[in-house]
Amino acid sequence: MNKILVVDDSPLNIRMLELGLSKDYKIFAAKNGMVAASILEKNVPDIILLDIVMPVMDGYQTYEYILEKASLKGIPVLFLSSVETLDVDLRAKDPDRFVGFLKKPLNMQEVKQTIIQALSGGTNG
Repeated sequence: MNKILVVDDSPLNIRMLELGLSKDYKIFAAKNGMVAASILEKNVPDIILLDIVMPVMDGYQTYEYILEKASLKGIPVLFLSSVETLDVDLRAKDPDRFVGFLKKPLNMQEVKQTIIQALSGGTNG
């Protein structure tokens, strides 16, 4: 069973993603990037769903952490946010790992399709 790390400061979003994805995937959840970093020390997911605006360690900082860790090389990252545009060109940092960007509120069908596409080697963004 593929593993997904969901990083989002909204318990409601985490719960919605758990409910929508747990039938097909093993879900790990973190409320911010610092908690995600701790989880990533022990568990290597197949894909990461990453919110951008979070306290403690935001999505941009978390993405930088992910890119620097050799043990996480090749893991696709799908960004989630209610923000209309990204502050930096995340795709340029690692085009092979940047899966795309989904705007909140999330459409579960779109989330599922994007995950399937990313895990099969395609990109969405």
